[in-house]
Amino acid sequence: MTSVQIIAYFGSWFSHVAILALLVKLGASAFVVSLAVSMTFLPALIQGPFVGALIDRLQPKRLMNTLLLVEAVCTLLFVLVDGAEYIWLLMLLVYIKMGAAGFYFTSEMSLMPKILKPSQLKLANEIHSIVWSVCFTVGVALGGLAVEFMGIKAAFLIDASLFVLAIFIFSALEINIEIGKATGSYLDSFKAGLYYVFRQKPKLLLIIGLHASVGLTVFDGIVTMLAKQQYGSVISVALAIGFIGAIRSAALVIGPFLFSRIINKESLSWIFLAQGAAIMLWGALSHDFWLSLVGAFCCGLFTTTIWSFTMTMLQEAIDHEYYGRVVSINDMFFTMSACTTSLALGVMMEYGVTPGNTLFILGFAFIFIGIAYKMARRRLALVSQK
Repeated sequence: MTSVQIIAYFGSWFSHVAILALLVKLGASAFVVSLAVSMTFLPALIQGPFVGALIDRLQPKRLMNTLLLVEAVCTLLFVLVDGAEYIWLLMLLVYIKMGAAGFYFTSEMSLMPKILKPSQLKLANEIHSIVWSVCFTVGVALGGLAVEFMGIKAAFLIDASLFVLAIFIFSALEINIEIGKATGSYLDSFKAGLYYVFRQKPKLLLIIGLHASVGLTVFDGIVTMLAKQQYGSVISVALAIGFIGAIRSAALVIGPFLFSRIINKESLSWIFLAQGAAIMLWGALSHDFWLSLVGAFCCGLFTTTIWSFTMTMLQEAIDHEYYGRVVSINDMFFTMSACTTSLALGVMMEYGVTPGNTLFILGFAFIFIGIAYKMARRRLALVSQK
């Protein structure tokens, strides 16, 4: 299972650099780049509440293998985009591919609590986030090198072949999960999931909101504009995107090792404050490419810990029969945060706000979240989780 996860995540970020480089090559504006980044998250925003009911009713292996096939086909079709007049096709393919990827991720996160003991969940989520971070690190770094030395289309073809490999490996796995027989219609199951979150267990909304804050760390548009506007005299756009992404994701790997033993529901507020301060530091250093790498590294140290710990909080608070539906609603809020952030930053940069100042704004947002959570924690009965 982990081997499939590694290949799929690596493939996603390998082609991500190629997509951004292609947009720059085609002369896309800051807003179009941000719109493309938002297409990475928009599918889960739209499909979020609906796929959960399906996940709770379908066998995971057949579903997840189909989703990998969709990702492979969409990645292969990226090679058809060879002019600015086909940017709409690129957007559509990114939307479909990331819709399948989001569906796959929700299925995976819903599967984990069904096969693991509660005491194993926190470690499993940390391992999952580390795997994601390693794949992001290696994927964007090698993706940038592939685009630079082999070309954009070659990067897409390599990526499509990786998804085909993942399909073959996943097909050979033995995954036997007993799915309870559905007693009502899909619509009844869908409505029951919404009632469970919004009426029966409203405290889940707080945890979902905390987890969604990680969506504010969608820096792709900012990094692309920094590479295009400020770093061109130092390094190529593709390599700048790849190196910044790689150094930040290296910190994503290191973060859980530093904070795993100290993170709990009391210290979480301090992690939010540290994340905000790190983003602001990156903003202050963003004028220089090499200093920007330092800022990107500091910024990445706290993100994985926030993601994995808030996901654990959520999984532990869900009753078994609602895993798929609640996780999909969580994905909807997460992607709403990421999509809105990407578009808002694109609009701000289009109207003259510098990439560095947009980072300052995001840093203040995390500081606000940290203070608000610290004030609300005891009132909402979120006791310590060791």
